Amino acid sequence: MPSLERSEVVPHTAEQMYQLVMDVESYPEFLSWCSHGRILTREEDSLTAELTLEFKGLRKSFSTRNTFQRPKLVEMRLLEGPFRFLEGVWTFEPLEDRGSRVHMSIQFEFVNRMLSMMVGPVFHRAVDTLVADFRKRAEVVYGRY
Repeated sequence: MPSLERSEVVPHTAEQMYQLVMDVESYPEFLSWCSHGRILTREEDSLTAELTLEFKGLRKSFSTRNTFQRPKLVEMRLLEGPFRFLEGVWTFEPLEDRGSRVHMSIQFEFVNRMLSMMVGPVFHRAVDTLVADFRKRAEVVYGRY
């Protein structure tokens, strides 16, 4: 089963980075592969979100249940979509110099080989650059340091 981990030290606070990850509805503004993002339900310590992955005419939606501990942790688990398995974790660690360390890990497996061949490379590339994409988004939203 494919899994990826990425980590970056960023000049923004853990709270700022946490807010960007939680702002699912803004994902289409800065994630080139995401054509739609919305929050379906919201509770005190969790939410249900739906994202649509789109690339070269291929479009697949999936929904996840995200539990969180503000501003330290977001855990994501598949509810529905083109995956047999999808789980991810974001952590946000404050650093003494005002910045933070952002860490993301994800494991996924598509429901069948055909879908894996068609969507897998796009999804893998999207996940591979996810932490960097959020760092770039932070520069736009919060400015450069």
